[in-house]
Amino acid sequence: MSGEEQILIVEDDEQTANLFRYILKKNGFENVVTINDGIKINDILAKNNISLILLDLALPSISGRKLLPEIRHRYPNIEIIVITGTNSVPVAVECIKAGAFDYLTKPVEKIKFINTIKRALQLHRIKTENEKLKNNYFRNTVYNSEAFSHIVTNDPKMKSIFIYIESISTSNEPVLITGETGVGKELIADAINHLSGRKGEYIKVNVSGLDDTIFTDTLFGHLKGSFTNAIERREGLVEKARKGTLFLDEIADLDLSSQIKLLRFLENGEYFPIGSDNVRKTDVRIICATNKNLKHLVEEGKFRNDLYYRLFTHEINIPPLRERKNDIPILTDYYITIASKDLSRKIAEISPGVYDLLSSYNFPGNIRELRAIIYNAVSQCKSGKLRETSFKNLLKETQIKEEYSIREYDKVKTFIFQNSFPTIKEAIDILVNEAIKRSSNQIQAARLLGISPAALSKRLKKKKKKNQKR
Repeated sequence: MSGEEQILIVEDDEQTANLFRYILKKNGFENVVTINDGIKINDILAKNNISLILLDLALPSISGRKLLPEIRHRYPNIEIIVITGTNSVPVAVECIKAGAFDYLTKPVEKIKFINTIKRALQLHRIKTENEKLKNNYFRNTVYNSEAFSHIVTNDPKMKSIFIYIESISTSNEPVLITGETGVGKELIADAINHLSGRKGEYIKVNVSGLDDTIFTDTLFGHLKGSFTNAIERREGLVEKARKGTLFLDEIADLDLSSQIKLLRFLENGEYFPIGSDNVRKTDVRIICATNKNLKHLVEEGKFRNDLYYRLFTHEINIPPLRERKNDIPILTDYYITIASKDLSRKIAEISPGVYDLLSSYNFPGNIRELRAIIYNAVSQCKSGKLRETSFKNLLKETQIKEEYSIREYDKVKTFIFQNSFPTIKEAIDILVNEAIKRSSNQIQAARLLGISPAALSKRLKKKKKKNQKR
């Protein structure tokens, strides 16, 4: 349970209040406030970030039955569990209608008590996060821009992701970050942790290739003597990151046995170190990342369906660089500046054709590939001027090399036609559409096609008029 979530016990019987506090503490709920009179409740709610109230009905000064609708009206996001010695169906119905999450009678069975509290807190989180999302839906401003300063972008889709991250940053629920290799998933995880406000360590681990034993030992640790080489106790990462964040990269590569253990931990924060029969609990925020399609892996039986839906609570999909063409020029300038400094190369001029060339490339390796290409080009630049030729030989995708050779006419390579043979008109339409798709504006598209911007504009207007007549 996060330190941000507080439970308020409103109970006039000191022995009962102490028992509730003890049970809560034993189950990891440490942030608890206790009062013995309902008249004090407004002052407590005004000064504390209360998530859940355990409310007794028989209180001095003012009854719980009167307090319940008042609290619900003023603090709709706070969940209220009524706990009373009165086993009355009509009273229970009245409390539920007044907004209570549940109605428990004393003496309360411990497991039912804790499970009810967990469900109530889960609902509180959902309400709080939904309210944040609703408030942020209509704004177009990133409030904590410093948290994203290490992510170079002007793309509207990325800005929307930043706003969403601000909304869910303090949630206790796991976050699943998806996207192709090289899009910057780890940078997004860093931003989430930065905004979370969690006081513990931020630890990163790549779980790809870890078998179940190593995964269990890495995350949950082991006791001394639990296996041959266990000469001393080892603390697992979930304990080291207590009240912090644990980032699990390449989560799709986790084997099924490890997935079961991770699911159990996500459900209730409980785990077993190797060699221990005693369950342990810890509070850590889990962020996972993968470049694979988990839905497909679920269908293939390679990823647990229940774990997928547990991780799916907050999913962030990072768009590939080819869908963020406007970011390529600013990323190019950024990495040229960094590479020049790192490699002690002075770059005085950048040919405009460099931006056109890079903007027309699909970048299967995304930002990581762009960075590598720029570092390579800068390292080989001796004239102080970066030209298209500095990059052409570095672009690995054959398609882009052929597209630029087509424009040179004397180096035309063969097109591959998978279905029917296109007419010249159809081929031109295909090329124009593809050039526009790969460019951030018509000037770049015209350069790719080897025609003037005016000629391209004329062709597009003609096509638009023709479509309007249909």
